[in-house]
Amino acid sequence: MNLRQVVADYGQRNGLPDLALADRGPTVLAGQDGAHVLLEAGEDELLIYALVPAPYVSPEALLGLLQACDLRHVPPQAWPIQVAARGQGADLVLMLLLRLKGQRLSAQGMEEAMSWLLRFRQEHARFGTP
Repeated sequence: MNLRQVVADYGQRNGLPDLALADRGPTVLAGQDGAHVLLEAGEDELLIYALVPAPYVSPEALLGLLQACDLRHVPPQAWPIQVAARGQGADLVLMLLLRLKGQRLSAQGMEEAMSWLLRFRQEHARFGTP
């Protein structure tokens, strides 16, 4: 299925009739809890990611996050999440990324992926948040 159509279908199903992928760069969705989810077209996949400010996060906290992403310790039906970091100290931001492709590339798949990503963020990447 076409990436743009998947995002449009997701928007229609979730009360966002004007939701569309940006021509360049990510489309940003702001959540009620202050979480931002970004959507971006890849080669043949939809990239769904959350940015998590993590100023002065401890190495132990990062280790816990990385362990939660380890596919050897998650159920087979879990969505694989990749983690990247940018900046350091007070400017450290983590990116939690899911790749939506293949048979999961649908509005329903997008809903499931976003739900999984936000739940993962809430459980494993709450650095300094209440």
